[in-house]
Formats: sequence, C-alpha cells, structure tokens
Amino acid sequence: MKKNIIILLLLSFILPGIGAQEKLEINYESIKKAVTSENTYKELLKRYEANDTTLKKNDYSILYYGQLYQKSYNPYNVEGLDEANKLMKAKEYNKAYEQCLKILQKNPVSLNTLENLYYAGKALGKPQEELENYIMKFWKLMNMIVSTGDGQSEKTAFHVICVNDEYQLLRNYFEIEGFKQQSLVNSGENSYDLMEFTSSKYYEGTKIYFDITKVFDFLNNAFK
Repeated sequence: MKKNIIILLLLSFILPGIGAQEKLEINYESIKKAVTSENTYKELLKRYEANDTTLKKNDYSILYYGQLYQKSYNPYNVEGLDEANKLMKAKEYNKAYEQCLKILQKNPVSLNTLENLYYAGKALGKPQEELENYIMKFWKLMNMIVSTGDGQSEKTAFHVICVNDEYQLLRNYFEIEGFKQQSLVNSGENSYDLMEFTSSKYYEGTKIYFDITKVFDFLNNAFK
C-alpha cells in the first residue's frame, strides 16, 4: 500500500523527470546572507509553515540549504529523529507524530520527519489536507535537490546537507533496486558520496554522486 502511494505521488510531483528540469545553481554565500543578514529566510519560513503553494524552487533551496547556518544543524543527527523512527517502527503513531512535530520546530526541512508525519498522520486519521501539506513539502524539497545536478559525475552531483537525505532520494525518488555500496570520494576541496546499485525506475545508470562538501565542512569546523 505504501509503495502504491509513493508511486502515485511520484507521478504527481516529479514527472516528466530530472532530464526535463532546468538546473538550479546553488550559491551558498547568497543563502548564508539570506539567513544571517536579511529577513528573507524568516519570511520564507513563515510562508513554508503556512503551506504557501506559491513558493518557487529557489525558495525551497534557501529553506533547505539555509539549515547549514542554523545553530541546530547537524548532518548526522537530527535531534529527536532516532526516537521518532523507533516509535514509527513500533507503530506508536501518536507518540511518533508528536515527536516529529517537535523536530520540525528546529529542522522544518527534515525529509525523514516529513515522511514520518505523513504516514503517522495517515494511520491516526488526520485530515487529508494536513497530510497533503506534509507530502507536498517532502516532494518539493526532493525535487529541488534533484534540480541541483544530474548525479552522473562529481561535477554534476546532487547537493545535500544530510546523509539521510541521500537515502530518501534513492528509495523514494529514484526507487533504486539492488543497493551495492556507498563510497566516499574526495576531490580537491570537495567531498562526494558515490552510491552504486543495480537499477532504478527513474534514473538512467547505476551510480549516483551526492555532493557532501558542506557536511565535511561542518565536521572539520566541529573538530577545530
């Protein structure tokens, strides 16, 4: 049942696919300025939380990559998410739902959290409009990430700020099959995750590159 819902949403939000999308250039300095020096981020966040359907792809990029410049940012440990996932696995949907709402207060663009809210809310019989708001954000954020490249090489890797987001894209966006391995590739000042698999319904090839340079920048600064 879950797979059928994923496929339906995939068709609604993604197709005709990444090949038809215009590449989205990510300017981290401009995003940092929007977060730290202007009201742009706060205004976008208000619209996002109000489920504004007029937000553009660039708006979603500021919201997503803007997390890099939040005090709560951690690429490996979204606070409270492990507990939420355990509650979801145990089918304690009411507790999981409340836990995920708390997570969104600090990280409103956590893909795993938005996915959990959709399925927990569905199990609890939450209003359809509420469920659609969660899943709309989930897919639009992923669609934005995929617009940052084509994943075919280091130069055209998809930019992510969280390792868990890579697996969300592999599983839910591209529907890969036969996962083989994850390899870290360092090239100059940049770092990449190379994911290898057998096949995919929505991706040409068996390798996808993710740019995780900002993740390593965070880790390097943390150890200084």
